[in-house]
Amino acid sequence: MTVQRQLNRRSRIAIAVAVVLLLASPVLALRNCVIGAQEGSQPVASTHPVYDGLVELKNGTTIFLQSRPLAQKVAEWLDLKTDVKPAFQIADDNFASGSAEPTAQGQTQIVQVAQVLKGDPRLRAQILLLTRNSETGNSGLLEQSRASRIRSELLAQDVPASNVTSAVEPAAVLSAYHVIDEGGQESALFVVLSR
Repeated sequence: MTVQRQLNRRSRIAIAVAVVLLLASPVLALRNCVIGAQEGSQPVASTHPVYDGLVELKNGTTIFLQSRPLAQKVAEWLDLKTDVKPAFQIADDNFASGSAEPTAQGQTQIVQVAQVLKGDPRLRAQILLLTRNSETGNSGLLEQSRASRIRSELLAQDVPASNVTSAVEPAAVLSAYHVIDEGGQESALFVVLSR
């Protein structure tokens, strides 16, 4: 009788352990999923970047801009609640030093500006060259050739010629625009978008 009770007691302990393990396994699995999510594999929705490159234009067209800085600028412009025209500054690092030849980054941004202009055919781009009294002749000529190069590159991307114009204006005219600039850059070239 004593041997039979010990087996019953051992059987009961084994069954109790098996039940506890069976009930605990889903809880442990859920705990591991939660810990894994907190350590870096977080759900996409909670860490979705604000500027992921997808931009919805005001006419409803959605485009993808590969250049994060350009996507940020366009998103900032689209978030404006006023009718003030935006002026996008074209930084010198978009061109080879002392040249009107676009860098790889500059060429990418020109292609993507063309994509925005083609995405909403009502948009117009004005390449604006600002003049300052202290400007020397050589730097003014370089800026003019850069402005011409931007226009020709936009036209090469099948943007209609009627949608791209160029102008030379005094620096004071910039106050009429909402300037979206490159941080820490000092440039005389801007692209002004309007409808």
